[in-house]
Formats: sequence, C-alpha cells, structure tokens
Amino acid sequence: MEILAGDRHVFVDTNILVFANVATLPFHEKAKTKLMELVESGCELYISNQVIREYLAVLSRPDVNGKRIADKALITDVKRLRSEYIVLFESNRTLNHLQMLLTNCLTGGKQIHDANIVATMIENDLKILLTHNVTDFIRFSKFVTTITF
Repeated sequence: MEILAGDRHVFVDTNILVFANVATLPFHEKAKTKLMELVESGCELYISNQVIREYLAVLSRPDVNGKRIADKALITDVKRLRSEYIVLFESNRTLNHLQMLLTNCLTGGKQIHDANIVATMIENDLKILLTHNVTDFIRFSKFVTTITF
C-alpha cells in the first residue's frame, strides 16, 4: 500500500479508533483492517490526548440499549491506546497553530475540535490524517491530507 510520497507518519482520528474497537459498529472491520494495513506497511500511528478524551467521551455514553462501557474496560482501552500509538500532547505552540487556523480557515462550534487536531499535527510536522469524516477536514486541506478506509 502506498502512502502519500512515502510518508509513514499517520495521525488517527477518534472515529477510526471507536470503529476499530467496537465490534458492533458498522465500520468495525474496515477500520481494523486499515489500521493493520498501515502498521504492516511500516507506518507510525499517532493520536493525541484530545483523541483519547474524545474516545472516552463517546464510549462512556449509553449506547442504543441504554448500556455504557464499564469504566474498567475504558481504563484498559486507554492503557492499550497509549502503548499502541504515539501520543502527542498540546503545547503553547499548538495553541498558536490553532489561532492561525481560526484566522485562515472558516471554523467554529464543534469544528474547533477538528482544528485542534490539525494544529497538533502541524506542531508535530504530520501531514496525513486517517479519518472517516473526510469532509470535516476539507477546510484544512492546505495543511493536512486525509485518507480513509
């Protein structure tokens, strides 16, 4: 599998992690397969502390049956994510990049979370984003290239 011009550094969006880790979700197998393909092709996979928080927020909500994933299982998930992915943390410079994105890209509301992911990627010189929500990142195409499964 060819990754854009040989770039082997891929940031993974929250939705991919949720799909890959919840077997009952419709895109479970596609997300899992894509992550495996990336690893097998020698890619380094990155997430951020924001992605971990979003993952916890999504999976700690009650599902359609009114049940939620147990805290113990979520803690185990976080430990696993921290060992399987390179976790990036925000800095003052990340905030500077976020301000630049807000100045240059029409962004507001929930899109601020996406902008912050892009700011984190810029800070860490990452160009490729694996996401299911490709259209959410079109406004940032000058800064990142999105791929999906």
